[in-house]
Formats: sequence, structure tokens, C-alpha cells
Amino acid sequence: MALTLQLIIYIAQLSIHLLDRLEIWLTNLHAYLKPDLNASIARHNHHRAMQAARTNAELDYARRWFEFRRNEAMQMAHIRGAVEHARFEAREARAVRRAEEWIMGEGLVIRVGGCGGRG
Repeated sequence: MALTLQLIIYIAQLSIHLLDRLEIWLTNLHAYLKPDLNASIARHNHHRAMQAARTNAELDYARRWFEFRRNEAMQMAHIRGAVEHARFEAREARAVRRAEEWIMGEGLVIRVGGCGGRG
């Protein structure tokens, strides 16, 4: 019985010793891996920040492109309006010139300020 008790005490002491060694080994492993874990987290955060910056830059580019195209369209509309107005004025001037030529050709007299044939 004494031998069995000594064996149990020896196994218990050995187990405690092995658990202490395992704890030291795990602590060292954790200390060894933790900087990598922190670096991995930092890399992940940096990657996410770069993705966000890239997304923001792409959105900013799209916003600026849209603004440019909108301004360009507004300028083109303004130019088209100016061209149409110039065409209208040219047509009007041609019509006036034709009317003047017809009047001169017919020998009619235009009385300024006349109203309905009354002078």
C-alpha cells in the first residue's frame, strides 16, 4: 500500500511539473505568436482603411466626373440655345430684308405710326 501511495504521489508531482512546463511553453508560444497576431490585425485594419480610401477616391472621381458631364451638358444646352437664337434672328432679318425689297419693288410707302389705314 505504501508503494501505491508513493506511486500516486509521484504521478501527481510529475503531472504538476508537466502542467507547469506546459503553461510555460504555452505562455512562450502566446508571446511568440501575439506580435504576429497584432501585426495581422494591423495589416487587416490597414487593408480595410486602404479599401475605404480607394472607395472614397472612386466615389469622389465619379462625383467629379458626373459634375463635369453635367456642366458640359449645361454648356452645350446654352450653346444650342444661343445658336437657335442666332438662327431665329437671322431668319427674322432675312424676312425683314425680303419685306423691304418687296416694298421697294412694289413702290409702296410705309407710313410710320399708321393705325388701320387712318393717318
